Amino acid sequence: MAAIDYFMSDKAILKILGECLKNMRLNMQYSQRELSEKTGLSRSTISGVENGKAITTDALLKILRQLRQLDVLKSFEDYKDLVDPVLYMKYSHKLPKRIRNVNKIEKNG
Repeated sequence: MAAIDYFMSDKAILKILGECLKNMRLNMQYSQRELSEKTGLSRSTISGVENGKAITTDALLKILRQLRQLDVLKSFEDYKDLVDPVLYMKYSHKLPKRIRNVNKIEKNG
């Protein structure tokens, strides 16, 4: 299996993701039907993702949770509280603190 890199197309990356999920499923000794029943996803969704079709984040989480593989997402935790202070200061003044309903203000004003 090829290593994922930035030059790969989304389709190629989805194909690798599907192969990995299939191998995880087989290691847990689940059929597609069993995984489908345990996740609440259709068997065609399971089959599709294993064949490189796009998947929603919600469906991916259901599959990873059932396969006891949520730990593959641990690298995201490194970014949970990580913000470059220089970038934060540069862009923080541009971020709205609150969204106001302009129509409501005009009617009352």
